[in-house]
Amino acid sequence: MAYATEIVNMAVGMVRNDHHSAREAARLLHVGRAAIGRWVKRVKEGMPTHQSTASGQVHNRTGEDVLQRIKDAPGRFLPALGCLQKLAGCNALPITSGKN
Repeated sequence: MAYATEIVNMAVGMVRNDHHSAREAARLLHVGRAAIGRWVKRVKEGMPTHQSTASGQVHNRTGEDVLQRIKDAPGRFLPALGCLQKLAGCNALPITSGKN
C-alpha cells in the first residue's frame, strides 16, 4: 500500500524528532510498524522514502534486431509485421503481400 508523503513525513518526524517509538507512531497514524521502520532507515541513509519496486524492464519484449530483420525480409514476414503494427497502433508501413 502506498502512503501519502505527508503521512510518511509525519511518521518519520515522530520517530526522529519527537522521540516516539515506531510502534507508537504506527498506532497513532494507523500505519504498519515495519513501514515506519523502513522509512526511518531510508531517511537515516539519505535515501528517498518512496521507491518503485517495478523493474522498468519488459522481459519478453521483441528485440530491435529481430524487428529490423522482420522489416527487411521480403514478403516472408508480412503477416507477422501486420500483427506487430496493429499491436503498436502503427500504420506507417503499408502491408502488401506482393501478389495482386
